Amino acid sequence: MTHASLTCCVTLFVVIGLAACDTAQSRTEHPAYGPGQTSRSTRGMVVSGAPLATDVGRRMLESGGNAVDAAVATAFALAVVEPSMSGLGGRTQILIRTGDSEFVGIDGTTQVPASAPADDPASDPDTYGYSTIAIPGTVAALSEAASSYGTKPLAELIAPALQLAENGFALPTEEAQRFASAADELAESVGARTYFLAGDAEAPAAGERFMQHDLARVLRAISDQGPEVFYRGWIAESIALDMERNGGFVQRSDLAAYSAR
Repeated sequence: MTHASLTCCVTLFVVIGLAACDTAQSRTEHPAYGPGQTSRSTRGMVVSGAPLATDVGRRMLESGGNAVDAAVATAFALAVVEPSMSGLGGRTQILIRTGDSEFVGIDGTTQVPASAPADDPASDPDTYGYSTIAIPGTVAALSEAASSYGTKPLAELIAPALQLAENGFALPTEEAQRFASAADELAESVGARTYFLAGDAEAPAAGERFMQHDLARVLRAISDQGPEVFYRGWIAESIALDMERNGGFVQRSDLAAYSAR
């Protein structure tokens, strides 16, 4: 949510080849704004920290996607609807069990930039800001999972998140509270101030329509051009320039060299 939000993580545990559930299709409704954090259908179950993202995963299963498709779509949606906890600039570890009982791990951990000092200020838990930002792994890990173990094109998996970013959604109470609790830190960043403080000192209220047009532009680019644009294209260039201007250590060479393991 602050600059250090770029180190937020998403951990996904997914199973390919889910058996049909014994129960009839059902949805747990959240009293405030729609589906619950756990959603069950005839094709499986999806759980995430945000009901709107959970529903994206459920719909992906019901459209014929496998568990990896649902998990990747859910993770991209989380980057939109729960930006204080998950983001494209974070890290993602994925554990997959295939229908043949093969176990696979994809490690999209953030990495320390090559030019970061040995006495890394990120080791201080009270430090935040550009100097704490590492090389992000989420986009690489999610893209690798989709291409190697999913069944749907990446653009289709990103589409629900893109729609949420472009059209907005009713800001959940918990997210509004997290924005408000970090208002002082958010005010120090132009980008954070623009979105998370609505351009002034006040965080948006719960229930307000929350739109993120710049994030939508990034998601559309990844959807159209793949992860390469994030690590080697104009997004990488934008990240590197922002780092240089504000005392960060992530450079274009760091981004270009990154790969999920």
